[in-house]
Amino acid sequence: MLCDLLRWQPRSRTHAGRELKLLSAEELIELGKSMDVPSPATSSFALQRALLSAFFNALLNAKAIAASPMDAFGKVRKDLVGVQPKRNRSLGDVELQRVFEPASFAPWAKKWPHRWWGPILGLYTGARIGEIAQLKVADISLEEDTWFIYLRVTADDDLAQAKGAKSRQSLKGPSAIRKIPIAQPLLDAGFLEFLEDIKEAKHPRLFPHLSAGINQKTGETNARYSQALVHQFGAYMKTLGFSKGTSFHSFRHTLINSLISKGYTTSQIALITGHSTIGQVREDEAPVIKGAYEGMLPEQARPLSMRMLEDFTPPVVLPKYVRGQFKERLRDKKSFYP
Repeated sequence: MLCDLLRWQPRSRTHAGRELKLLSAEELIELGKSMDVPSPATSSFALQRALLSAFFNALLNAKAIAASPMDAFGKVRKDLVGVQPKRNRSLGDVELQRVFEPASFAPWAKKWPHRWWGPILGLYTGARIGEIAQLKVADISLEEDTWFIYLRVTADDDLAQAKGAKSRQSLKGPSAIRKIPIAQPLLDAGFLEFLEDIKEAKHPRLFPHLSAGINQKTGETNARYSQALVHQFGAYMKTLGFSKGTSFHSFRHTLINSLISKGYTTSQIALITGHSTIGQVREDEAPVIKGAYEGMLPEQARPLSMRMLEDFTPPVVLPKYVRGQFKERLRDKKSFYP
């Protein structure tokens, strides 16, 4: 039953965590089967087994138990490992043009700032959807005549209590902290005009209509700001006829593979993408970024990042933002989330 539970457990992203906690193991397995939950990778099963073995071995060494129940487990059962879903892939020129085709993109995106700017930022920064969804106005900054997007975690003033500063932002790890030059096509498309509009709305976040759920006691988030955008963009891609495996993350792959084709090394590209330069990242994070790139001074990294983004020239015509375009949405403060 444990093996079946590891195989079929529903993801908390699709159901509220509280909901799942109320279900028995049998009910969780049945729910997962009814949803046709994709199988975790073989390595995930192996990791779960290793963690459980370590736990029971600690009890065994402390003489708290007579034997480890994990001794009964052999290798991961092959029948548990289903066909893995296709990895996210790059988008070709024609596919990119389809995504940003004015006749389809503008009607879909025109009502919400995160729909309009989320995909555009994804394409020209290679940032993860969660990194984009949680951006704050203060994360957009002018430095030495160049506009940058800072991907970082900063304190939220309204969460400052006796326990110290807290943030609703989160990142995958230290390597994800970075600043990305804002590409010229983004500036030409009116990104700074949107920035002025959102400043006038006096909300700290760039996309105030995205919710991450709020803990009523602490004011902290229960989930991620990207959840709604993931579903909305996925539905949009489906209407365009894209198959599984093409998603928001495909923008990240597209940027990386384009820069690799231009001769940049994966460790150089990590300056923009925020991949770890020590060891390797997960396989599903696009081409493995490895090697070492420590010791680069800011004055060396900045022009390199700018040059890479100048060399990234996808054949798309971005819609032009008009100042005040989201005036009605930004006027309705009741629709804002912390």
